[in-house]
Amino acid sequence: MKVQFLAGQAACLVVCMTGSLQVLGQFTQTESFQASGCCPWCGENVESALDVKGVKYAVWDQYEQRVTVKYRPRKTSLKELQRLVAAKGHDTDAFLAPDSAYLALPGCCHYRD
Repeated sequence: MKVQFLAGQAACLVVCMTGSLQVLGQFTQTESFQASGCCPWCGENVESALDVKGVKYAVWDQYEQRVTVKYRPRKTSLKELQRLVAAKGHDTDAFLAPDSAYLALPGCCHYRD
């Protein structure tokens, strides 16, 4: 009787641990979005805009003009991350950078024609 009880507890522990690991994977999300720019400094600027609580990493690809970001949806949203990038002067899928932020970028970063 006691052996069956312990076996039941062990099985429950394995199931609970497996479920917990699956839930942990849901705490972060990886997404990419367009972020306009034209030089390595743009990449530094875009990535620094995303150096906020809830973001695990952000990498900007100069040639694709896309940023890939891994973040915690409980801490921030994709829209908020795009807003932060636009506020630094770089157009995104969801937001155009304000002219004041765009014009404040160094000349090498002016990607608009």
